Amino acid sequence: MIQKIRKDVVWWLGSAKDDYKSALRLYEVGMHANALNLLHTSIEKALKAAILWSGKRYPRGAEGHKLNLLYGMVKPRLRLPKRLEETIFDLTPLYLPTKYPDAAFGIPSKVYGREYSSKYVQKVGEIIRWVERKTSRG
Repeated sequence: MIQKIRKDVVWWLGSAKDDYKSALRLYEVGMHANALNLLHTSIEKALKAAILWSGKRYPRGAEGHKLNLLYGMVKPRLRLPKRLEETIFDLTPLYLPTKYPDAAFGIPSKVYGREYSSKYVQKVGEIIRWVERKTSRG
């Protein structure tokens, strides 16, 4: 029996994919700090979709931006390959410094360049596709 996927799961995944596409565009034009921030946001949204799919509620506020916490909520049902798990743990602390100069101790675009974003662009896409495949199975 095929189970219908919740509408909110579809919304969160769709938004994750939109943010990922935007991150790719930013990466292509050299806006690496902004690309990193959207890569983080796209994983966050994909994980929130997975949390809803698993029947749980995702945390609100600052906790809702912690990728490692979000992943921990769904890891038993959605275990990612080790290299993709590492991407989640690497990107978790970059949410604030890729956005705010006081957290980056400088202008984020000057602190976070291509050497950072190039490590994650492909892997974030893989994470989103992984979540989409797992959650589409009902």
